[in-house]
Amino acid sequence: MTAGVEYAVAKTLQRLIGRLASAKFRKGDLSDPPADPGISLPATKAKMGEYFCLPTHGDRVAFHGIVRMLEREGGLRLDWDPRAGDNGQIERIHLLKVDIIADYLGEPLSWVEARDAIEQLNAESVPVTYQDKIVSISERWRHGSAAARVTSADAKRFVDAFRVLHAVDRAGGADVLLRRLSTQLFRDSKRIESLVGPLSYLLDWADDTVGADEEEVRDMFAEIGLVKFPQPMLLASAVAMSVLTTKQAVPLVHPYVGLQPDAIGGIQINAGCAVRHVLTIENLATFNEMALAAPNDTLVIYTAGNPTPSWASAYRRIVLAIPDARLLHWGDIDRGGFRIASRVASAAPAGRSLALMHMTSGVHTGEFAVPAATTHVDEVVVRCRRNGWDNEALAMERAALFQEQEVIAITPEVLSLIGW
Repeated sequence: MTAGVEYAVAKTLQRLIGRLASAKFRKGDLSDPPADPGISLPATKAKMGEYFCLPTHGDRVAFHGIVRMLEREGGLRLDWDPRAGDNGQIERIHLLKVDIIADYLGEPLSWVEARDAIEQLNAESVPVTYQDKIVSISERWRHGSAAARVTSADAKRFVDAFRVLHAVDRAGGADVLLRRLSTQLFRDSKRIESLVGPLSYLLDWADDTVGADEEEVRDMFAEIGLVKFPQPMLLASAVAMSVLTTKQAVPLVHPYVGLQPDAIGGIQINAGCAVRHVLTIENLATFNEMALAAPNDTLVIYTAGNPTPSWASAYRRIVLAIPDARLLHWGDIDRGGFRIASRVASAAPAGRSLALMHMTSGVHTGEFAVPAATTHVDEVVVRCRRNGWDNEALAMERAALFQEQEVIAITPEVLSLIGW
C-alpha cells in the first residue's frame, strides 16, 4: 500500500468527522454522538476528490480494503455503486462509530478537545472579575472558534494566563519582576511573554494587534505590576519640599530625585511654599526638559510609560498631601498616551480630577503627526468622554491625528497655553 492510499483514506475520514464537528459546533453540542450520527459523504469528485485521484486500480483496491476493515469494526457503513460491479466503486460512506475512526486516525476529536478545555478552564480558581471572560471563552470554544486566537487545543495558554494574574494579585500592588515570576511559575523565563494574547483578552487591553508593538506589551504588563526591572519614581520641582519615605525625609534636590514608589509615603512642603500644579509626564526626554522649565509652583512626576500599581499608590499618597493642587498630565497624542492618562486619572484620590496638557489633536500636532486608525480614534474618544476630557474627544473626532509627545518643544508660549 502506498502513502498516497493512506493519505486518501485519512482525508476521506477527516472529511466525515469534520462534517460531524461542524454540525456539533453549530449547535454548541459537545456531547458524545450516537452510534449513527447521520453523517455521510457521497463518493463524487467534488466531495471525495482524493478517492478519484488514486492513480492505479491497485490503489483503489487498497483504499477499499481499509474502509471495508473499518466497516467490519463498526466504524463505517459503505454503499456501493451497482453500476461499477461488485465492490468496484464506493457510492457513499456513512459514519457510524466515531471513536473507531478517531482511533484509526490517531487524532483527537475536536468537540471532545473543546469540552475538556472548557472543563479545565472552569476548574480554575478564577476571581469574580474574570468570570464573564470564562463564559465568553467557553462559548467561543463551544462553537468551534478561538478567543484571542487561542483555540481549545491550546487551552493551557489561558490556564497559564490566569496563574499569572493570580500571582500579581497576591503581590498586593507591589511591582513584580517579569522574568523571575515567569521562572517561578513555569520554569521558563519567557513563558509570560508568550501569553500576551490571552492576557490582553482577559485584561480588555487591546485588539488582536497587541503583541506586535513592544511598547504596548510593556505598558500592558506594567498596568498589572509586571516589570522587567523596577523603575524609580522621578520627581522634580523648584518648590522647597521633602519626600517622605519609610525611613527618612529626602529633600527634593535639583533637577530631580528618583525613589522606589513603594517607599514614598507622601511629601512635606516647607513653610511659606506652595505647590499649585502636579504635572505627570509620560516620556523621559520631556520630563527632563520640564524638570528645568516648569514654573516654580509645580511638581513634575515621570510616569515611566504606563504606571504600575506601586506608582499609582505613591502618586495617590503624594496628591493627598497637596489637596489644593491642580492635577495635569502630558503624554503622547495616541492610543497609548490616552490609556496612560486614564490610568493616572484613576490613580487620583476621589474627587480630584485630572486635566490634560497639550494632548489636543489638531492644535499641537504638526508636521510629525500621522493619521490615526478609526478603531484607535474610537478608543481614545471613549476614554476621553469617560474622564471628562470633552475638548480632547471632540478634537480627536475632527482631526484624527496622532503624535508623540517629544516633538513638542517646551517654550514659554507652550507653557503659557495652560495659564502658567
